[in-house]
Amino acid sequence: LSDVVGPDGDPIGNAFVSEFRKGGVVSQSGYHWTDLDEGELAAMGLFDAVIGNQDRHDKNAMVEIIDDNPHLIAIDHGLAFPSSNSEAWGNYQAMESRSADLDDKEVEGLERLLGQRSAATIRLSEYISSNEIDAMWERVETMVETRMVETPSGVYL
Repeated sequence: LSDVVGPDGDPIGNAFVSEFRKGGVVSQSGYHWTDLDEGELAAMGLFDAVIGNQDRHDKNAMVEIIDDNPHLIAIDHGLAFPSSNSEAWGNYQAMESRSADLDDKEVEGLERLLGQRSAATIRLSEYISSNEIDAMWERVETMVETRMVETPSGVYL
C-alpha cells in the first residue's frame, strides 16, 4: 500500500501499487522450484504462511532474470488472509518447498512483527476483517512458539 497524491500534491488516499517486472511465471520459465534460490523460496514460503496464502503455485510466482540469475517474485495474493485457520485446502508449493523449521533470523523477524502488532492491526483493519487479522496473528504466534512454518489449515510441514 502506498500513500497516493494528486497532481497538486495533496494526499488522496491509499492504493495498491503495482510494478511491471520482466519475466514469466515459474511454470513457463523453464525453471522448477528446486532450481531457484533457497533463501528466496524460504522467504516466500514464510511470507505465505504469515498471510495465510492458500494459492501459491508455479503460476502464482514469477521468475525474473537479473545478472543471469533467476529471482523469484510472488504474484497473486487474492486468496490470502483467510478468516480462520481451519480451512484445509489450497496450494502451498512455496511453503512445502522450504524447510518447516524456522531459523533464528526468521523467528526474530516474526517477533519484530508481533512487536508492531497494534500499529499493524490498525493499518490492516482498513483493508481486511478483524477475523482475518486475528487468524494471521494466531499463525504468527504459533510459528514463533513452535519455530515451525504452519500452513493456513494448521498443518505443519
